[in-house]
Amino acid sequence: MEIVFILIYGVCIVEGLEMTLDRGGPHTPSAAAAFCFLDCEENLETTTPSRHNISSLSIFKKIPHAFSDNDISEKGHLIASLTVKEPRLSHVSDSVKVDGLLEAKRSTLHIAMLEKADCMAAYTCEVRTTDSRGNVLVGINRLRQKPFHSGDQDFTSAISSALLVQLMSLVHQLDTKLALISQSSDMFHNKLESIERRLDNRLWSIERRLNTIEPRLENKIESLRNEMGSIKDQISSNIERCVVDKLCQLDTRTSMGETRNEDLTKETPNTLPEFSLIPGKIEGQINNISKDLGFLQESVFQLQGLGKKNHENLKGVVSELSKISSICEVIPQTINNGLILVKNKINSNKREIKQLKTPTETMSYIRDICSSDNATITSSVKSAVTDLLLPKSCKRGMSAVVPYSSFPYPVVFPNEESGLDVPYLCDTFTDGGGWIILQRRSTGHVDFYRDWGTYKEGFGSLRSEFWLGNDKIYELTKKGVYELRIEMTYKGRSKYASYDSFAIGDEHSKYTLRLGRYSGTAGDSLRQHNREPFSTYDKDHDLNDRNCAEVFTGAWWYKDCHHSNLNGKWQATAYKGPNWKTWTQGDPVSYSEIKIRRKD
Repeated sequence: MEIVFILIYGVCIVEGLEMTLDRGGPHTPSAAAAFCFLDCEENLETTTPSRHNISSLSIFKKIPHAFSDNDISEKGHLIASLTVKEPRLSHVSDSVKVDGLLEAKRSTLHIAMLEKADCMAAYTCEVRTTDSRGNVLVGINRLRQKPFHSGDQDFTSAISSALLVQLMSLVHQLDTKLALISQSSDMFHNKLESIERRLDNRLWSIERRLNTIEPRLENKIESLRNEMGSIKDQISSNIERCVVDKLCQLDTRTSMGETRNEDLTKETPNTLPEFSLIPGKIEGQINNISKDLGFLQESVFQLQGLGKKNHENLKGVVSELSKISSICEVIPQTINNGLILVKNKINSNKREIKQLKTPTETMSYIRDICSSDNATITSSVKSAVTDLLLPKSCKRGMSAVVPYSSFPYPVVFPNEESGLDVPYLCDTFTDGGGWIILQRRSTGHVDFYRDWGTYKEGFGSLRSEFWLGNDKIYELTKKGVYELRIEMTYKGRSKYASYDSFAIGDEHSKYTLRLGRYSGTAGDSLRQHNREPFSTYDKDHDLNDRNCAEVFTGAWWYKDCHHSNLNGKWQATAYKGPNWKTWTQGDPVSYSEIKIRRKD
């Protein structure tokens, strides 16, 4: 049986079926924007046990003017339904928010109306239950509303009151947040004041300690000066005393032995002819060197006819020959000066020679003098030769006829012109010379899988394999424009890659690489690394998620990850060794040399 109630606001119950329309405030904070609420509930626990379970609970809506007293069979269109297959609802559609739960003995549908017009519609609540025999029972509860006139003002007031409550709630929340912000600001200012006080105390403590230490340092410096002066005076006094004592001893020994050693002094000049043979031997060696120079000059003249291509190298050879000629002029003069020193020393030591008892002692004494002076002469000659042969700097057009022994290239030692405070190799042969070697690998005896600090300072030996050092490379390239040349050997063939400009940044910029235009025979496998920072296994600066230096066992200007890896593990394959992709793909080279030359 179906019963219909007509009301504006109230509760309708048919055998436990309850439907409520509420135009008051929101039931929950989440429904704060709703104008009214509709609840439909069925509870079998409070009714007769003839109905066992609820199978569905539905709500239908129909606008008032289409709802007639003579036609109560029309329910309108469905807006929400709970079934056994869909026992839960929580969604928003057609300006209504629906929440519902269907259980065996109890079911509830709650609808929030988000538009004011929906509060004036007619609604039907339908429940379907089953009894013990499986029969389906249907219960219907309808809510019909008449046109709303006098109550509009109250309804508007209710809405205004609800909005006022919401506004008050928002104001309260804002006040709470402002109070928290103010409290946090006060805490921040208090913390800043505390830090300032601590800094002031620390600065005051440091100033006080400095004021205490400064006078002590001045006193200590003055005390050290006094001690140094005293020590200096004492040393001078001791030296003077020793010299006087020695002179007195010599005078005494001379006066006692002059008569006894007259015969020995007569024999002494006979020993001097031995030294007169030395200049003759030296002159013979100089003549041999002159012959060799003549042969070299003839070779130079022959080389000059080979063409203009080697003109700069030949000029370097001629320059070196001029140096050797200068050495040949210096050596005799140096030796003659040494012999004069020996003769003068012998003459000046006649007094001591007179005191010697036998000719054997006299000859031994003279040989000792000659031996010590011979070492001095040899050292002077070697110093003069080294100073003339070794280059002072590494520049284009230079050439070394006699490379420094045990090194693959001449060595430039630190001096005012070298540009570095450490020695480095200078290739004086390739393409006009003047190449400073940055990296050299040929045997695999030096491990290149090193950390950031080692690559910064440099490692290895100039005699075999080495990395000059990122700091040193930066110091060189920041002073001018340099070109880069990379030479490699792979399967017995040699190729090179050249770039018309090269530089790296300092450590702060992670030694970022900057390259110019490419030319050469090996292909351009360094372009991908241009403007990339340097990476090692302990400093990952590449763009890959992995550490390229660690994965490919090297250190390089990796990007994502590399097209070249010349510091990779020696003889390693699969791009982990010193490879050059455009030529060797992932295979390793058997020789590599990285060198730069100043252009300006």
